[in-house]
Amino acid sequence: MGSGVGPLDEAGLRAAAAHAREEWRAEEQHWSSAALEQWRHTRTLVDLARDHLYRGDTIALRWPGEAAVVTGRVIGVSDDAIAVATYAGRVDVALAPGTAISWRIVESAARGGSRGIAPLTFRARLLELESLTCEVDVAHLDGEMVRGTLCVGHDHVQVVAPGATWVIALSALRWVRESSPA
Repeated sequence: MGSGVGPLDEAGLRAAAAHAREEWRAEEQHWSSAALEQWRHTRTLVDLARDHLYRGDTIALRWPGEAAVVTGRVIGVSDDAIAVATYAGRVDVALAPGTAISWRIVESAARGGSRGIAPLTFRARLLELESLTCEVDVAHLDGEMVRGTLCVGHDHVQVVAPGATWVIALSALRWVRESSPA
């Protein structure tokens, strides 16, 4: 009266189930690895900067051909800027697409990260500093730093000081900070 198939033995069922689980784990591992690889390949500098912000890392930022660096704890990140707390105060660093910049982690924080300060675009930060009418230090492409008050245009800033006015394209700005009292 049977179907011609003998009863399945328990050991055979266990072996088949173990084999099926092993295949499933291998396939899941493959897809997880592929997803991780895809995620890594789509990360941007801003994404990495946010990682440093959330951890509370201290980084040293550097530009080509320049010995000077800006070193500080990441305190804010926007779509085109990183704010770092340095010994001289807050420094806002331009991070627009195509910016020639590199950084290294000086200190990986074990704790103390944050969501950061309210994110502003780099231009919005410049406008904020302009509205304060305070003196600022501005570093631009050739590594020169100029000091004065800001007048922000659509695609440039003017740095106005007694006897001199510099006009600098936004794309040439490296960083800006409020000047320390002399």
